[in-house]
Amino acid sequence: MDHTDSIPSIECSENQWAMTDRDNDLTFFWEKDKLPVGVTSTTNSELNTFVKGLNEALSVGNPAKHRFDGNISLSAPGKDPLKCRANIVRCNAGQALSATFRVSSRPESNPRPLGGEATNPLPVEYEEYSPRNQDHAVGLSKLIFPRALDAPPHGAVVFSGATNSKKSAIARSFVKALLSMQMTKNNKRYPHLVTVEEPIELWSYKKTKSDEYDLSDPEVSAKLGLCVTARNIGADVFSIKDALIDARRQTPTCVFIGEVRNPEEWKYILDFAGSGHLVVATTHAASVRETVARLMAACEANTPAERRQWAGYIRGIIHLKYDNGILPSVWVGDPAALNSLVSVGLSSVSPNHTYHHGRLSYIDWLLKQRELDATSKKALTAQRQKAKDIDLQELQQQ
Repeated sequence: MDHTDSIPSIECSENQWAMTDRDNDLTFFWEKDKLPVGVTSTTNSELNTFVKGLNEALSVGNPAKHRFDGNISLSAPGKDPLKCRANIVRCNAGQALSATFRVSSRPESNPRPLGGEATNPLPVEYEEYSPRNQDHAVGLSKLIFPRALDAPPHGAVVFSGATNSKKSAIARSFVKALLSMQMTKNNKRYPHLVTVEEPIELWSYKKTKSDEYDLSDPEVSAKLGLCVTARNIGADVFSIKDALIDARRQTPTCVFIGEVRNPEEWKYILDFAGSGHLVVATTHAASVRETVARLMAACEANTPAERRQWAGYIRGIIHLKYDNGILPSVWVGDPAALNSLVSVGLSSVSPNHTYHHGRLSYIDWLLKQRELDATSKKALTAQRQKAKDIDLQELQQQ
């Protein structure tokens, strides 16, 4: 095994290389306390020592070294070594490590990364009931990011609601819809999803009624053309703040944060979204207006200039109610919404059929989408009166 400039050398098989030509990032996984997938039993002792050392460095009991960030040499059989800067973090509740390599030199004979290409969107999932979660997910993604196929989405999208409002399920479907769009658009790179949860929840993907997979499993996601780094707060990383610091070096297509509980975390989330990344988060709140109010209070956005700064990082807020069906209310963070929030304040966050769609307005908008089948349209039409009643109740409570 080649060792260049006396830096650690890692060898992996060709099918474990899975990242990008655009950003020169490579990512693969290996199980904790085991060698990288694809490395043979003839691997020398230095590699064994290096992998074990990484596990020790990433131990929760050693808070000063919860990530590895340094130079290594990366190689595959029959390939010249690549000098890389590696960012390596713990994931999958301590059962795996995720490594993102930024290549500093690439031999002319190997101008592109090895491995597969993400050329197809995720197949449509099996769902037994209509309207499907995917119907809402695709509709919401188009409403908030109408030009997602022209440019990678960025900014913060927040799903709020009470317990059992289906916000986590719809948020996950929303993320999968956006990833699928990126898989269609950019065939040079596997989309990289970083999840930050406590605990890690099942990212279900159903091909058929009885054929269900978990996307947080690295082997499963790789076969579908995705790279997923699932991080457990407490086991893999100390806090949302630390996870977002790590994510800046992992070239994420999307960061998903499940259940934001501490108000001070919103400042880190919106700052991360403002750096050109896409972050999707869930939280508890009674309405869209209350969600906006909590975010602005957490960021201490008391003046028009401060509201413009922090609200400018928000691309959408979706408040969900569930009553024998999903009933979203959607605030789209477009220029008109931002200007109204800056000049008028929270009183501007009211349904107006332009940048804030009430539940009835949203259903009527979704019914016009060509992708809906007849069964879903019938189910949505049956929910119109209930959506109208909830809109009226919420208007009276303001």
